[in-house]
Amino acid sequence: MATHRCGSPGTTTTISSPGQAILLSPCSSYTGSIAVATSFQGQLGIFGVKEITESLIASNLLTLTSLVSKDLESIGTAFVANSLTAIANISLPALKTVPTLRLENLGPVLSRVDLSAYDGPGNVTISQTWIESLNASSFAPTILDSLTLSQNRELETVDLSSLSSVANITVAQNSANPAINLTNLKSSTNGVYLNQLSALNLDSLESVASGGLTISTSTLETLDLPLLTSTSSLNINQNPALTQLNVPLLHTITGSTQQQPSNNQTQTQPAVLTIANNTLLTGDIRLPNLTTIAGPTSINGTFSSLSLPQLSSFTSAVVLQSTQNTSSTCDTFTSRTSNISTSSSSSAATKSITCIYPGHTPTTPSTQYQLTAAVIAAVSSAGVMLLIGLLACTFLCLQRRKRQRREKELEMRRMQSRSWRTLEEERRMMRAWPMYRGDNDSTVGGF
Repeated sequence: MATHRCGSPGTTTTISSPGQAILLSPCSSYTGSIAVATSFQGQLGIFGVKEITESLIASNLLTLTSLVSKDLESIGTAFVANSLTAIANISLPALKTVPTLRLENLGPVLSRVDLSAYDGPGNVTISQTWIESLNASSFAPTILDSLTLSQNRELETVDLSSLSSVANITVAQNSANPAINLTNLKSSTNGVYLNQLSALNLDSLESVASGGLTISTSTLETLDLPLLTSTSSLNINQNPALTQLNVPLLHTITGSTQQQPSNNQTQTQPAVLTIANNTLLTGDIRLPNLTTIAGPTSINGTFSSLSLPQLSSFTSAVVLQSTQNTSSTCDTFTSRTSNISTSSSSSAATKSITCIYPGHTPTTPSTQYQLTAAVIAAVSSAGVMLLIGLLACTFLCLQRRKRQRREKELEMRRMQSRSWRTLEEERRMMRAWPMYRGDNDSTVGGF
């Protein structure tokens, strides 16, 4: 094995043609990084190389149509596929480990991505692509440091039932409002942020440390968190179709882990429990086992009552605003505040409840919890809340019809193009690389 074919630490070899890639095949371990030249045209196959000690980078290519390696098992630093407008296939079915994996700004002809052996841990970003699904046959990690799925135009299904632990997960601004399956996710150490979803399974989630749990701007009708016992914060906001919220075992909201300033300066602490602007959540909001809230609470919407029967400790005020009469909830809570403990830094003024409902406004501002600018901005009249409800219902109907039309159009396009595209891809790859096995295992998985 010639040394010049195996690279050297800290250097980058740039591949500008398929022939240059073939020259790498005798080297099972490549030292350094491999990059694809912006002038590269056609299909790139990297065969024989099992390890790249640093990075594999394909960025800003207009004419790269395929990136395939059946042998590559390990990348030491990063795999980056970015701004590939003509890419139709990314297949690394043997890749098990890479600390950073980024698929970003990939063109609309992409039909297959196979990372079926990847197990983590690592930092994964899939953003601004046209992929339609992410499932266990193409991507099945068990532990991740971070996962970001954002601004993917056609992403409808995310099935990550293999994932049991992730430090941070963000799913946001995916135009098709995907259904998310995280049924075996048990814990997160740095936050779970889920935005614009049509369905969600978090049946095994038990705890979320710093960063908390946020679910917002989604079309969920029910939200079940059956095993959640502890989180630094819980934010359920702006879900216009939500009618049921079930969090039966939650007992502790730990609040921020940041130190408070010691120079007598006041600092606004963000609410650690917010349930706001969920228009159809009109009944009783129940948190039956919640005992501790270590920070401000803001419940805002159309609910009729708030039930916290086990609450024994809270460190800041509770603000309730509803379009319905919540006087009974306010009276119950107020009568119990004298028996609920506070931290040594809390005062009688902060250990209070502020109620806002039709015909009732807060009294004695000097002895009530002072609303922050953010809470004041959230306070709206009953008429505005009703208008929001009407707009939300109209929005949901339009979204449902739009989704049905899109599903029919996509199905027709898939039936017409997928079989032709797969066959044509196999033919091109067999012509390009004699050593390529032109059998059905080249089409395993995909999203």
